[in-house]
Amino acid sequence: MKKIILCLGILNAAFCMSQELKTVIKDSFNNNINKWQISEKNHWKSNIVNGSFNISNIKSDEFAYFRTNNFNLKNKEKYDIEMNFKVSLLENQSSCGIIFINEESNTSGIFTLFAGYLINIAKFENDYYVDLNKYDQTGFNHYERIENFDTNKIHNLKILIDNSKPLVSIILDNKKIIEREFPLFNFDNIGFNLINKSTLIINDIIIKTGINENKRFMYDINDIVFDETNEKSYTLKGNNYSKELEKYVPRTLLIDDFKGDIFPFKEELMTNEKCYNFKTVPDKEGYNDIFSLYYKSNLIYTLVSKKNTFTTTAVIFKNPNDSLIFFNLYSKAKGFKIENERAYSPINEMKAIMLNKEKNSVTIFY
Repeated sequence: MKKIILCLGILNAAFCMSQELKTVIKDSFNNNINKWQISEKNHWKSNIVNGSFNISNIKSDEFAYFRTNNFNLKNKEKYDIEMNFKVSLLENQSSCGIIFINEESNTSGIFTLFAGYLINIAKFENDYYVDLNKYDQTGFNHYERIENFDTNKIHNLKILIDNSKPLVSIILDNKKIIEREFPLFNFDNIGFNLINKSTLIINDIIIKTGINENKRFMYDINDIVFDETNEKSYTLKGNNYSKELEKYVPRTLLIDDFKGDIFPFKEELMTNEKCYNFKTVPDKEGYNDIFSLYYKSNLIYTLVSKKNTFTTTAVIFKNPNDSLIFFNLYSKAKGFKIENERAYSPINEMKAIMLNKEKNSVTIFY
């Protein structure tokens, strides 16, 4: 009897696990049931032939993508994507792969992409990389080199997205190439893209989504957030660390890039009801603006180079160990690589945070 109960328990657990994901696309390209874009242009084309979807671009400095129906993929807790493909990248700076489409326009059947995500195989200086790229103004980009990539063979790509953790894993030929802690859910549709001279042949693709919606995050990887005037924008990391970080510093300090415009940043700090005792420090040679303030008893100094080459913020914490807690939270939120008491962006080491345990402080470099 115990064995029967045990077996039933195992079967029930397996059944529950299988119910976490549902298949929304399973295409071996024996026909065009999913209505992929088929097109013949002067410099790029797409067609379905002999059980594969073939797309190509023969022009440099050109971006093209090919989409399918809208499957309402947005805001799911989990995604599981797998495809078998073959690529030919005919020049350096060329790439091709999957595109996650967030925002686009449609003019007489011509689609233009404004925001989305690319997971591509890219060629730089005759080496091959997996490239995770956010196609908008945020400039988010993460790439990892692929050892001994063979363009003559068929490759297997898996993309696993778990927004409950959050975690994005990119696996090529059973080898994990990229794994990053951030959510990825703001996309309605999927397709394939080509940048510069390249060819992509897709043999099959399976897309599964979770049955539960994402209820944890407001923002994706890097999202541009506009204020009520729609004139200026802020770039935020989309993860659950944001609320925790705001216990220590104003939200303004979580912005990724001030682009040299310190005045809206300064104005927002001055109008923040949790900021007080705002002071402008006498000008020092080499700096445009130096000011200090308190936020929830934490002392904050911010300075900007006259050449706008960097912006730096120092935070001195009142409570013991808060500097270490903030350092770890901030590093995870930004996807930084931690080395001792310094953490930095893998794609731009100038963006960093440094910890000083003795002074119970951190210094942030934007």
